[in-house]
Amino acid sequence: MARDQAVVWHGFTQMACFAENAPVIVERAEGRHLVDVAGRRYFDGISSLWVTTLGHRVPALDAAVREQLDKVAHSTLLGNGNRVVVELAEALAEVVPVERPHVLFASDGASAVEQALKICFQFWANQGAGERNLFLCLGAAYHGDSVGSLSLGAGGFETAVFDPLRFPVLRTPGYDHPGWAEAALAVLDAQHERLAALVLEPLVQGASGMLVAEPEDVARVVRAAQERGVLVVADEVATGFGRTGALFASEVCGIRPEVLCLGKGLTGGYLPMSATVCAERVYEAFLGEDLGPRTLAHGHSFGGNALAAAVALAHLRLVRQPWVLAGVAALAEQLADLLARRVAKHPAVREVRQRGLMTGVELVPPRPGLRWGRRVCAAAVRRGVLLRPLGDVIVLMPPLTTTAAEAEELVEVLAGALAEVCEPDLAAASASLGEAGSTQAAPVPLGPRAWGPAGARWADRLAARREALVAAGRWRAPRVFDAFGVRGRLAGRGRVVSFAGNDYLGLSTHPAVRAAASAALARWGSGAGASRLVTGTRPVHEALEEALARWAGEEDTVVFPSGFAANLAVLGALGGEDVLICSDERNHASIVDGCRLSRAQVAVYPHGDLEALEARLGGHGGPAVVVSDTVFSMDGDWAPVEDLAECCRRHGALLVLDEAHGVLGPDPGAALEGVAHARVGTLSKHLGSQGGFVAGSRPLVDLVRNLGRSWIFTTALSPADAAAALAALEVLGSAEGQARRAALAERTGQLVAGLRALGLELPAAVGRSPIVPVVLGEERAALAVAEDLEARGFLVPAIRPPTVPPGTSRLRVTLSAEHRPEEVEGLLGALAAVLPGGGRA
Repeated sequence: MARDQAVVWHGFTQMACFAENAPVIVERAEGRHLVDVAGRRYFDGISSLWVTTLGHRVPALDAAVREQLDKVAHSTLLGNGNRVVVELAEALAEVVPVERPHVLFASDGASAVEQALKICFQFWANQGAGERNLFLCLGAAYHGDSVGSLSLGAGGFETAVFDPLRFPVLRTPGYDHPGWAEAALAVLDAQHERLAALVLEPLVQGASGMLVAEPEDVARVVRAAQERGVLVVADEVATGFGRTGALFASEVCGIRPEVLCLGKGLTGGYLPMSATVCAERVYEAFLGEDLGPRTLAHGHSFGGNALAAAVALAHLRLVRQPWVLAGVAALAEQLADLLARRVAKHPAVREVRQRGLMTGVELVPPRPGLRWGRRVCAAAVRRGVLLRPLGDVIVLMPPLTTTAAEAEELVEVLAGALAEVCEPDLAAASASLGEAGSTQAAPVPLGPRAWGPAGARWADRLAARREALVAAGRWRAPRVFDAFGVRGRLAGRGRVVSFAGNDYLGLSTHPAVRAAASAALARWGSGAGASRLVTGTRPVHEALEEALARWAGEEDTVVFPSGFAANLAVLGALGGEDVLICSDERNHASIVDGCRLSRAQVAVYPHGDLEALEARLGGHGGPAVVVSDTVFSMDGDWAPVEDLAECCRRHGALLVLDEAHGVLGPDPGAALEGVAHARVGTLSKHLGSQGGFVAGSRPLVDLVRNLGRSWIFTTALSPADAAAALAALEVLGSAEGQARRAALAERTGQLVAGLRALGLELPAAVGRSPIVPVVLGEERAALAVAEDLEARGFLVPAIRPPTVPPGTSRLRVTLSAEHRPEEVEGLLGALAAVLPGGGRA
């Protein structure tokens, strides 16, 4: 090790810490194991950084190198050729998913991408279309560490120091965002005339932590690019040669790119070699006069090295054998099963992502700075398995020929390493937080002993009320859900996917939203420190109110610490003894309480009954207010907004609309023209933050500021929450925001269609919002099904009286743009198993 450190500079390695990180110094290899200089053996769980496909010292590959050595080790391909390179190119042409391919060789993946970049740029220049010089790339992308490939990539790996060298690209979200495909489609539609190429990693963004995409989404985006004349570059440096279960990931996605980048596994891990494979129509754009301007002015000294070509050719012949990919399929299935049983439910694991043999196990440390990824991999090495992390993602990339016993060893070692490293940290974090979150925790007993004789009457009253709730089965207690987005660990249950939240667009975990909150926290501290009318107003509050007014198309807005407080304030400001407030019977509790506190006359009309509303307004000669949710929180149905507005127009009433759940509509829009109105919204359901707001005319909003007691007499919304909402509003107004709405609508439609396929009779209105009720009737039935779903890994709450009327207890499923299609399918499968009669009516 000392000799190494004295003369070798290792890439992506802090050499000051090299020795203390206990590196493995390899001397030789046997099969799928590496042997260090002390004779210790290590299973190569990362295929030596994803390059070794069939293992080490494969006899046929060893022989190919030796045989070529007896011929020639290298000859230049600049203007000349070599027999074995021609044979390799011919063999690749038979299998790559590219039309009539031509192959340009290089030495590594970054160089293959760099070649692709230049080829796509010059392709358009050669045709007099030099204005097509932009590249569309994805967030979380990694395409290599040369300047050009860094530009196409999304950064990371501490490469920010090179940002001044990078050229700009158009970038849409990566595979970690549920609406990535829709966002890319929107940019393709708007910018295709300026685009040289779309660059993506088909199916898996490996270096970003094994982020995975659905093949259909990749196909949709590629098809849209090609239909608009945009070249497609498929970077298969990591995914090629069997890693995803097919020879190329492009085959899984059903795409045929114009340019294909290959590397890593091309030679089976023997020698450095990569290739940029181009369709004939791309290649032909470079044909012209000798030494003319159409010539590709690019080439490497060692491009097409004969030794590398010989072993690559032998490797390609081996990996094409049917038993290889058949073995990958079986091994991937075994690995998925082992990980599900031994790793996925561990409290340290946020998520396991897998495509074929490309696997990422994402850890979720309880606090920053624990370096779990590095420490878990070090513990695995001590147990004889070589792993390397990507941050806190543990990468598993075993060779394609890994045996069943080796797969078991790999997962068992990982499980042991998790126990060694993570469980003490989790125990310490749990001890510091206490034992909060018991699912059925009863309150501390109150009685004469606690309060003494003077408090006995109240102690008895509280105990009696508690016992009545317990007897009725309606005693409730909060449960700890340690989550990031919709996936997390539920206290007393384990890892679940939540279909219970209201962060409908998944913005609470958006990097820009979290960064804005963090910056506000650093600038202004954790709280506002006073009410808004004293010293609690920060610049970010006013900026947020201005942005919300523009978004809502209103003159002014005022923000609150919660949507509940917003309803209390607006109804309190509008109320009075001479005022009639007409409220839909299914309005939210905040509206109900706002009506009670308004000092107004209150008339509750049957749900959606416009005739009853007309009758109540017609019998009142004074000022009147009509208040309604636009989407009702327990049923998910829409209010008849246009009819309510017309009714208010006829009677001169003021319409208050609570649009908290209206992320998919309805949009009041033109319906409010000529109608006095106020609009209430939340910063949580649309924007993934915390708080609420009232929007409307400036005189109305100013009145709320002066009469709204829940605004005047409370500490202002924290600056961090306000900044997060402001950042989320920017996302919402972008192509990404449109994509997230589209993804939410798609997931909602998928669930509703699946429920109907199960035979459930859903009202026609179900599916217009992300709230999907499954009415089961009896409380016990709803509770039992919810319990069964939890046991299967899905958190869906049972809603029962008094929240809903007796006899209508239900499961309340809420969707998020963050849910994946397979998670919705998983929920449907679980419902089919646990609903009475499999859901059939």
